[in-house]
Amino acid sequence: MPSGESGIHPISNALRPFGNGQTVAADDTVSRSLSLRSFDTTDLQFEANAIHEFSHGPTDWRVLAGGDVRRTTIEDAGPGRGNIVDFDTIDVFDPKTSTAIPSLDDPRISFFSDTEQQTDTYGFYAQVDAWIHDRLKLLAGARYTALTYEYEEASGFRFEESPDSFDPRVGRCLRRRRRRRSTPATAAPSSSRSASIPASRSPSKPSRSRRA
Repeated sequence: MPSGESGIHPISNALRPFGNGQTVAADDTVSRSLSLRSFDTTDLQFEANAIHEFSHGPTDWRVLAGGDVRRTTIEDAGPGRGNIVDFDTIDVFDPKTSTAIPSLDDPRISFFSDTEQQTDTYGFYAQVDAWIHDRLKLLAGARYTALTYEYEEASGFRFEESPDSFDPRVGRCLRRRRRRRSTPATAAPSSSRSASIPASRSPSKPSRSRRA
């Protein structure tokens, strides 16, 4: 994807086949359009949560609760948005790998009115963990998310929607017990010196012969 700059605002360019469901021509070519956009983006996010742990009887508990807020703004800047519908054609079996991007004063570029988009997201969540056994943990939780999306053009067109969702969560975690490796028993060394000498090789006292 080629790119350029206009002042301090970067320009994003994209070359792609024009139209949806476009078919390849008889000479194996496809028409492409050129679109460009320059915009500023601001993303702000804040999150906070709290954790409380306690024990009740043989069970250990952990409670988590929190929330987060996020605002994302996308606003056209610099030259804004524009495109060239019939920019060029390419051979699908031998496409061009390098294409010269026209300057912003090219008369073929059609510019649109500036737009501004803002997305606000609010989320709240909670979860409870319970260690029933040293090998078993149960958990249950939920998250609620609300989103507000606003789209506005300089021409006066405006669009807004506010979807939300509720997502429960339950589960369990079972930890397998590790098997202990058995080591073969080794015989303890004997403290008796004679025990380590074979019986066939045990020393015997020399016999004395009597003279007649």
